[in-house]
Amino acid sequence: MTRVAPSMTKTRWRETAKTIIERDGGICHLCGQPGADIVHHLRGRRQGGTNHPENLRAVHRTCHYLNRPSRS
Repeated sequence: MTRVAPSMTKTRWRETAKTIIERDGGICHLCGQPGADIVHHLRGRRQGGTNHPENLRAVHRTCHYLNRPSRS
């Protein structure tokens, strides 16, 4: 399930994500390999990060999952 910031519609988030992935050339920010398919917040939303493009990077879904800190 995709979480979307209250101020951003799902459609707008998908457009933003597509733009970020294209901007980053489809290269994963975490492993450096091609095929990035989602967007990662450098500074998490819970830590005050925003959906501004400067705070977003393209990543592989698997890399994102493996590199996320525990939310416990």
